[in-house]
Amino acid sequence: MSEKEIIKKFLNEKNGQMYSSLKTAKESTKSPYISRVWIKDEKIIGKQVVFAYGEGCCTVRRADEIIAEKIQNV
Repeated sequence: MSEKEIIKKFLNEKNGQMYSSLKTAKESTKSPYISRVWIKDEKIIGKQVVFAYGEGCCTVRRADEIIAEKIQNV
């Protein structure tokens, strides 16, 4: 799968909005629950939580690695 076909964004699960940066996603609601998402053909093909309950759960780099592993194993 080509990297150019995939769009990487951040999803705030509380308001359902997509953001291009983690900072913007964190500022969007009071207690954000942010996931890193990979999108292809307007569908989410991978998702990993990176920020929840006021703390980082996973780095963005690690989230991308986890998503890539999940996609390759499918």
